[in-house]
Amino acid sequence: MAKSNLLKIMAITATITLVGCASKTATDAGEGATSTEAAATATEVVEAAAPVVTEMASAETVASVTEEAAPAVEAAPEATESFILQFKAPEKPAYSEPAVVRPMVNVVYFDFDKAGINPEFRKLLDQHGDYLATTPGAKVILAGHADERGTREYNLALGERRAYAVYAYLKLRGVAPDQMEMVSYGEEMPVSVGKSEADYAKNRRVEFKYQ
Repeated sequence: MAKSNLLKIMAITATITLVGCASKTATDAGEGATSTEAAATATEVVEAAAPVVTEMASAETVASVTEEAAPAVEAAPEATESFILQFKAPEKPAYSEPAVVRPMVNVVYFDFDKAGINPEFRKLLDQHGDYLATTPGAKVILAGHADERGTREYNLALGERRAYAVYAYLKLRGVAPDQMEMVSYGEEMPVSVGKSEADYAKNRRVEFKYQ
C-alpha cells in the first residue's frame, strides 16, 4: 500500500513539474506569445505526460496484483499434491497363495477284487494330495479294507494293495513318503455287515485317517 501511494505522488509531481515547465516555456516564448498560446502549450504537455502517468499507474497495479496472487500461487503445488494424495488409489495387498483346505470326504472305494484307482475318485485324491503336499506337518494313515469274500489272508493282502495304490498316487502328487503310513485290516473292520452287493461295495475301501 505504501508503495502504491509513493507511485501516485511521483506521478502527480511529474505532472505538476511538466505543467510548470510548460508555463515557463510559454512566458519565455517571446514578446508576441499570448496567454492562449501558453495555455495550449500547457495542455499539450499535460497530454504528453498522461501516458507516462497511466503507464506508472498500470505498472503499480500489476505489481500489486502479482504480490497479492503470489501466496496463492505458492500454495497451489501443496494443494494439488494434497488433492492427488486424497484420491490416490489404495495399494493392493500383497498376494498370498490361499491355504489348501483338507477335504471332508476321507474314503475312496474299489471294485470287487481290484486295487486300481477308480477315475471317479481321482479328483478327491488330488485334493488330499494337494493338502498334504502344501502342509508338510500333516500326516495320514491309509487304511485298506476288503469285503468278507475270500480268505482272511487274501483279503489282508488285497487291503494292503489298495492302500499302496493310494500311497503311490499321492506320492506322484508331491506328498512326502514320511507323511503317509499304510495299514491293512482286510475284512476285519466292515462298515456294513449285510450280505448284499451294496454292503460289500461299502467295505471295499481305503480310509484317510489324519493324525
